[in-house]
Amino acid sequence: MNRKLIAVACLGALMAPSCAAPAVETEGRHFKLEGGLPEGVHRCISSAIKNLSLDGDKPQTWETLTRTGTFHDPRYGEFDITRPMLLEMVSNFEKGVYGQDVFIDVGHEPSKGAAARVLKLAVEGNKLRALLEWTLYGLNAVKQLGMRYFSLEYHDNWQDNEKRARHGAVMLGAGLTIRPVIKGLDPVQLAEPNGPALHPELAIQLFQEKQAMWKQLMEALRAKLASFKLADALVKTLADAAEKALGPITDETAA
Repeated sequence: MNRKLIAVACLGALMAPSCAAPAVETEGRHFKLEGGLPEGVHRCISSAIKNLSLDGDKPQTWETLTRTGTFHDPRYGEFDITRPMLLEMVSNFEKGVYGQDVFIDVGHEPSKGAAARVLKLAVEGNKLRALLEWTLYGLNAVKQLGMRYFSLEYHDNWQDNEKRARHGAVMLGAGLTIRPVIKGLDPVQLAEPNGPALHPELAIQLFQEKQAMWKQLMEALRAKLASFKLADALVKTLADAAEKALGPITDETAA
């Protein structure tokens, strides 16, 4: 009996602190849910703005954000931007991996507002291109403040803050700036485009098709002239004259 009483007393003594002691409140943590610059983010200042149309309330233009290469910066050391990395950024943009619209700001200060919204991304050769929808703030930054270059902001292996999954290269945004890290780029040109802007990949495809069309036409013409038993020099003269005369024509049927 005494042993049972002792055991119950001991059990009560063990449980008493947890039952009687009040819960200790923590001060909590202060969260500012505005995107910062997590480890691994790079800002690569890149290409100049081109083909800026000021027509309409929300003008849209295709711009070059960055290009491939191996670069060095005191903050990041040596780093590479590769074509597969750019293609991954496009893929993640199209899938909405970042979970929100992607914007261009001025000087990497998003709290001051958006200079443009990124509508599309595409890889053209060694360049990352973006279709931008400009705001008045962005247009003023370009025209009045001389912000003529882009600084791409991306993470080379971005991790979302919900599922904690890694997604590879993700574009987080870009900032207008005046100091390019990546040199050898075209100067800014605030020229009105002559007609609707083509998607860069479509423009390349049309150019390649035109080149192939001309090659086939000129080969057929030279073969036809040679069938007349003309001298090689005369065949060359006639073919060159035809190529010069038909230069402006881009329609195979018309040619």
